[in-house]
Amino acid sequence: MLIHYATHHRWSKPLKNTIMEGFGQKNQSKIRSSLKRAMDYNIQIEVVPVSDTFFEWFLPMYEARINSKDNPNVIPIIERVKKAQKQYYALILKENDIPLGATIFSLTDTDFSIAWRTYSNNWTSAKLPVNPSKYTEYICEELAIRYNCSYLVHGKDSNPYGLHSSIGLAAFKFGVGSQPSKAKKYELHTIDTDKLDTDALIFEYPGDTETDIKKGYLVTSRETEHKWSQVTKYPHLVEIETIYRD
Repeated sequence: MLIHYATHHRWSKPLKNTIMEGFGQKNQSKIRSSLKRAMDYNIQIEVVPVSDTFFEWFLPMYEARINSKDNPNVIPIIERVKKAQKQYYALILKENDIPLGATIFSLTDTDFSIAWRTYSNNWTSAKLPVNPSKYTEYICEELAIRYNCSYLVHGKDSNPYGLHSSIGLAAFKFGVGSQPSKAKKYELHTIDTDKLDTDALIFEYPGDTETDIKKGYLVTSRETEHKWSQVTKYPHLVEIETIYRD
């Protein structure tokens, strides 16, 4: 099957006063429980401008996490930050004063824009229902509303997933209620799914007159389908059709 697609897209989520709405019913109860119990485990949040001191511990953690994934793509963050004509901040998550990761973001009049983020998969000793990544996603949205932002922007990704980054990255962004749309800059390509020898998630180009991406294809084998089935569970965001590889 031939699929017409854009090489890049952006993710964003419109912000509402009811933060929980985009997280789904299962995650809502887990997040509420985690927020109530966070103080019992000395879970802390700090927001500071990025600095050399911050990058000393963040970059090794970021690079190790990225390199552990399928199709790793380590971004030269310090170089990007120095070239940017904007101020970047870090939302740091700590457990008992030990950093578990951080979200690097910037602000405009309308957007809370996440540039890079990385977190430990698990808490050090805390027994909380959600992991550090999902916990801080809620905190970011809460902070964005406090800053009177209209959108939480989850950055720009390369299309297709599975060829450039993990399909799990798209699953996470779907899971927090974010939707993909056309990026400002992209190239149009065509891919033949019959020639793929690896699992992939491909967002179809929505056409010249549309902005939001509404259709995607999960190309997978029946043996590995279970790893990526989560991306098919958000048809209100993007309808995902499964294509099986021989």
